Amino acid sequence: MAKELVLEEMVENRQPTPLCRLSASQTVIGREPDNGIAISHGAISREHGEFLKIRNHWFYRDLGSTNGSWINGAPVPADQWRLVRPNDYLQFADLAVRVREEDPVGSPPTLAPLSGNSGRSLIIFSEGNFIDEFPIPEFGRALVVGGSQADLDIKGDIYENPSLVVERRGDRVCAFSVQKEYPLFLNDEEIFDTRNVKDRDVMSVAEFVILYNDPPPLSVNPNLSGRFEPGTNLKSWGADQGPDLVGGESGQAPSQKTSVKTQFGRAPEEDDYYGDELAETVAMDPSQVSAQLGLPPDRHPSSRYQYDESTHYSSVTSSEDKLIIFVGLIAFLILIALVVWWMFV
Repeated sequence: MAKELVLEEMVENRQPTPLCRLSASQTVIGREPDNGIAISHGAISREHGEFLKIRNHWFYRDLGSTNGSWINGAPVPADQWRLVRPNDYLQFADLAVRVREEDPVGSPPTLAPLSGNSGRSLIIFSEGNFIDEFPIPEFGRALVVGGSQADLDIKGDIYENPSLVVERRGDRVCAFSVQKEYPLFLNDEEIFDTRNVKDRDVMSVAEFVILYNDPPPLSVNPNLSGRFEPGTNLKSWGADQGPDLVGGESGQAPSQKTSVKTQFGRAPEEDDYYGDELAETVAMDPSQVSAQLGLPPDRHPSSRYQYDESTHYSSVTSSEDKLIIFVGLIAFLILIALVVWWMFV
């Protein structure tokens, strides 16, 4: 189960100060939320965003706020859930916060795992609701959406082949589509070929949104600095310039592009997680795995769902089968002879 999250306000040249604690399964934050945590900042909307706790994961979505939200410098689209982990940096309008994880008050402390959330997985949402979580296997298929062999059925789908297949190939996780009637998007970009997916990538097809969870080790998490340095160029709003207040030009929301020129407002690069000094993991070729397990060679993903007409199965597979059939035939003939003899004697 997920621990509680503590949001810490980041102020230039000062240590982070606790802002609020998130313990409920769903929590709305904003300047004046109807039911949630109030944050007194003029640029924040009345109901700015929402946090969601599911199993050992935390998520955040922007509730259509005027001045926007960012996670590690990446903008959060309205009404779309995004993964949040300890040591992430979030920005609500002009407010910069850092996420910290703590055990619930009064509970014994637990040891932190070697990664933010143990194991790779695919987290499924549909129309904003959590559906399920699929673990990534050591080899092969992880998730099929649509088609006759689907893990997740698309409403009204009449096609045989899948609209989304996610599978593991060595150390990579790939996504592709076989049936093209339902567009497949990766990070809001429609894709037509096989793509590798990385941590926090978002796939969407039909009514499903799939978040890829591949947490980096905490030991190489780049967001561990404690002090908030100057030079962030955060856009300043006055108390009378809130996004929901009426006030001429002062009430207009600034563009999102000018409000995130911050030191922390940068999506972590892959090199931040995996430096040259770390040992490289060598992935085994899938054909080698198949050979060691005595399996037939793996076929191309697009042909896995086609019937192989060249495969013939013999009805008699061994000499023992032949002997059994021969004995059965003799017994049947003897039975017929006994019936005839009984009828005419």
